[in-house]
Amino acid sequence: MSTLREQRQVLIAKYIRSKDIPDQKSLRALLQHNGLEAAQSTISRDLEEMKVTKVRGARGKSFYRLPEDSPISQPKSMRISPTRGFSELVYAEPYIVVKTRAGYANSLAADIDAMGHPAILATISGYDSILIIPTRNASYREVKEALGMIIPELKE
Repeated sequence: MSTLREQRQVLIAKYIRSKDIPDQKSLRALLQHNGLEAAQSTISRDLEEMKVTKVRGARGKSFYRLPEDSPISQPKSMRISPTRGFSELVYAEPYIVVKTRAGYANSLAADIDAMGHPAILATISGYDSILIIPTRNASYREVKEALGMIIPELKE
């Protein structure tokens, strides 16, 4: 099971890999958009633990970068667009099925697994669907909130 700190750091790494994040305020806003509240001091500690540095870009603006040798800097899965293939979420108690466009299920399932959320025990993916197996006491709402970290369309 991953801790909240680990989940936050995976999300921070994902943002730093995909965007030019100029400051902790911007990073905090992105985390809040995904339902993770974090104080500036917490983000600062995360960045230090992750050995994140600031670099100056071609236009003179500074932004965060992960060290190349950091295991967290390596993407756990690659997807063309975060939720390009998402179609719908179906609740079939106690399971949840994520429907995708043809061919998108495996990459989306890999991202869900990589997140390591404590409410999700496992995923099984096919060509256009993913079976989400929740942990014993996880509610539908908890799983849906966890999936919202990967699939923004699920945010209420």
